[in-house]
Amino acid sequence: MDPVKKIIPFATFVAIASPMAFELTRNLLGSWIASGEGVPKLGGLLLHALVFVILTHFLWRFFYGPKTASSSCGCGMA
Repeated sequence: MDPVKKIIPFATFVAIASPMAFELTRNLLGSWIASGEGVPKLGGLLLHALVFVILTHFLWRFFYGPKTASSSCGCGMA
């Protein structure tokens, strides 16, 4: 995999896994997401993991096209 293509998952993870993101989500959806300091709870981790996967997928398709997003896993198998 091209090292430049690792930027999208990295940037998405930094944005979604930050305590500020958990605090914002807590303010929108309630206290089951995180504590008041932004420390995630299990429900918040699961929600943010799902959002990470979905957002990374669509960003990948937007920047690199649909063929690249579904072609190969990068593990050497066709």
